[in-house]
Amino acid sequence: MSQARIDSARRNQSSAATVDSLTVFARGTFKIVYKGTFTEGSRRGQPCVVKHFRDRAVYESAFFDVEMVVIRKAMDILERFNGEGLINKMVYLNEPQIWEYQTTAGSRFGGQKAMVEPFIENFEKFNSNSGWQNRDGTAWSQVMQALSHFSYYMTGGSLVLCDLQGGIYSDGVVLTDPVIMSRYADYGPADLGLDGILSFFASHQCGQYCSRGWMRPRDARQIVNMTQGTTMVDSLRTKAAWEETKEGETAEADSAGSAPPDLLRADNLEAVRYANIGRVREQVPDQRAVALASHLCDDLINPFINVTNLPVTTSATTAPAASAAAAAVAWCSDDDSVAYPTSATAVAFGAISNSRMF
Repeated sequence: MSQARIDSARRNQSSAATVDSLTVFARGTFKIVYKGTFTEGSRRGQPCVVKHFRDRAVYESAFFDVEMVVIRKAMDILERFNGEGLINKMVYLNEPQIWEYQTTAGSRFGGQKAMVEPFIENFEKFNSNSGWQNRDGTAWSQVMQALSHFSYYMTGGSLVLCDLQGGIYSDGVVLTDPVIMSRYADYGPADLGLDGILSFFASHQCGQYCSRGWMRPRDARQIVNMTQGTTMVDSLRTKAAWEETKEGETAEADSAGSAPPDLLRADNLEAVRYANIGRVREQVPDQRAVALASHLCDDLINPFINVTNLPVTTSATTAPAASAAAAAVAWCSDDDSVAYPTSATAVAFGAISNSRMF
C-alpha cells in the first residue's frame, strides 16, 4: 500500500455566517440541518449548512467531540485512498467546524453550538451503515463501495468507513457525515460495531476499483436490518461518554412568520478542528481514552493549532505516531511525569489541541 497522502479536506474558509433558522432544510437520523450563507472570508456569499444534533444530543458537547474524531479518522482514510491513485479524480470530505450562535434580538439559538460546513450540490447517497449500497452501476457508486472496502483493508480489518453521501463535481466527489464502524463500537451512536461490518460485507460486491489483495471478513452475514437511512444503536456501549445527556428536543418553527437570520460565528478556530483530549479525559473511560488518543495521533500538526502544551515522551521531532499516542494516553491519565515540550519538539504530536474548549 502506498504511503502517499493527499489533502482531501473541503474547508469553510470563513468565520461567520447568517442562518435561516425558521426553515428546516433537511432532517436526518442524527441531525437537523438549516441553510445559511457565509458572510466572511473567501467563501463570502456562498451557501453553507448548519447542523444541529437531534433529540437527546442537542446540548451534549461529547457528541461534538466524537463527531470530530470520526471526521479526522475519515479524513485520514481519504488522504490515503486518494494517495493510492486508484482513480484520476479526488474524493473530498467536508471538514465541519463547531461554531456558536451569537445572542442577538430575535435569535432562536443564541449561545448554542452547531456544526457548519460548505453546502453540497447534487446530493446523493452511495451506501449506508447497515449494508445498503447504491447499485445504479455508475462509476462513482462503484468507487464509493471500493472506498469502504479499502478502509477495512487499510486498517487491518478494524473498521469500515461507510454511510457515504455527498455530491459529484467536475473534479471529484465531496462527502459529508460519514460513519465509521469499528469492532468495538468506538465511534459514536451510528457505529454498529462488528455486526455492522459483517453486514456491510454481506452485500458488498467487489467491482473494478477493488483490489484482489484487499482483505474481507470470512464470516460476513446480514445481521443488521438493512436500510438506506443511517441506523443508530439503541444503547451505547460506552455509557460514561453519552448516557448522561441532557433532555430536550430542537424546537422547530411553528409558524411561517419572518424573523432576522441568526448570526453564527466560529468559536476558537484554532481548537475546533480536532476533538479535545481534555474533554475526552473527563467523560470517557480509560480504555476509550487510549483508543481516541491513538486515532488523534496519526497526522502532522495543523499549523493553526497552538502546540506549546502538548504532552511528549521524547524530544525527537520525527517520533513515530505510536510514541505520540503513548504520550497522549499518559496525558489523558494525568501522568505528572510527562514532560511538556516547546512547539519545536511538538510537531510530531499533531491532532491534539491544548485548548480546554467546552
